[in-house]
Amino acid sequence: MTFLTRRPIDTGDANQDFAVKLDAPQPMIYATRTKDPTWHKHEHYGVWSLSLGLDGIVYSGCLDTSELLRSPDYEQHGWFMWSAWFIVGLLLLVTKRYAKKYWRVMHYLHAGLGYFVLVVTIVFALRVT
Repeated sequence: MTFLTRRPIDTGDANQDFAVKLDAPQPMIYATRTKDPTWHKHEHYGVWSLSLGLDGIVYSGCLDTSELLRSPDYEQHGWFMWSAWFIVGLLLLVTKRYAKKYWRVMHYLHAGLGYFVLVVTIVFALRVT
């Protein structure tokens, strides 16, 4: 394997660039598409680790990369949190800001949605940790 770079390994700009550490394992990810060259989702992906030696030779990083793969627990957590905070969050905004004509009903709906978001957040925060 050849590691070719056209910029310094450490640019000195930690806010914008990732500094590649020498003689330290680095997790890597790849994605490929084999069917056609059009812009579509990649078909295959994977993870591995490498270590770039001071001599410029690439060595196996020997990291446990299984934690970098998709996890059903984390995906379920993400979907529930996205639903609670994005979809229900928009409904919270609508019930208080744009549905004032039906204030009493919207007030109770707003409170119920708020409690739903609270319960989902607590349950899935405790479940994943």
